[in-house]
Amino acid sequence: MKKYAIIGLKVLSFLALTGLIQILGNIAILNPLVNVPEIGDHYGWIRITETEFFALSLIFQILGALVLLQAYRANTPDPTPFFSGSVKEKAYHTLWGAAGGAMLILAIALALYSAGLVGFSLSPFSVREIMATLFLMVFVALGEEIIFRGFVLQEFLENLNREAAVVFSALVFALIHAGTSNFSWLPFFNIFLAGLLLGLAYIRFNGIWVPVGLHFGWNFVQGPILGFQVSGNEFPTWLVPEFSTKPAYLTGIDYGLEGTLAAVLVHLVAIGWLYSEVKKQASDSTLVETAEG
Repeated sequence: MKKYAIIGLKVLSFLALTGLIQILGNIAILNPLVNVPEIGDHYGWIRITETEFFALSLIFQILGALVLLQAYRANTPDPTPFFSGSVKEKAYHTLWGAAGGAMLILAIALALYSAGLVGFSLSPFSVREIMATLFLMVFVALGEEIIFRGFVLQEFLENLNREAAVVFSALVFALIHAGTSNFSWLPFFNIFLAGLLLGLAYIRFNGIWVPVGLHFGWNFVQGPILGFQVSGNEFPTWLVPEFSTKPAYLTGIDYGLEGTLAAVLVHLVAIGWLYSEVKKQASDSTLVETAEG
């Protein structure tokens, strides 16, 4: 029991310190430099949008997470094994992951559109806004995957069996999102399922790059392209969804597509396929080891 309490405290302290580093970076470096009219409490000489501010803020989160990884995992041979391998391989995994994430979110949107629950119209937007949101989504995906799959999942994998590690890391991932707007049991369950999917992707491809791509593709297509909220947050968009009078758990009007029953089905199908791939990979590895022995 003491062992598991130590693991829990280690994970909680890592998450708290990562957030603290981000806040301190904002206070010491970002706030004195920038002026953000939408927020109203930054008076620097560089005027930027709220989206650009949060994108820059996430750089401190990413740097803090990488520094903490070196400190927390100093006794391991390679604190960041997911960064090993060629740039070409990482780019390939990221692009395939992004394609997968886009396909999953489009499948949910198509189901809602086909059922007459939502329609779409074009929205006026600026290239600057969309590009700022793109960078924001990249940093969100990279930062959260370094934290939750690069650290939290690794800690659980070293102390629990594989399935339990994926489940507990997904639970932490879902709980961290509990402070977002319009959060309820259905978004919680869908984000938990997303955590399972991302954890399995990390194990199957032995690194964060497929999960980073999945995370980015899902968020970017859901928000800036299709116009839904992303975990309760609104962004500049290319399309504007027009909702029917159906309840939010069918349309995602309150939280985004993570707040729909359709997302549950898509998640479960993707998780089932990926889990079978992980099991197959483990079986193949066992056969190879047996043959070599």
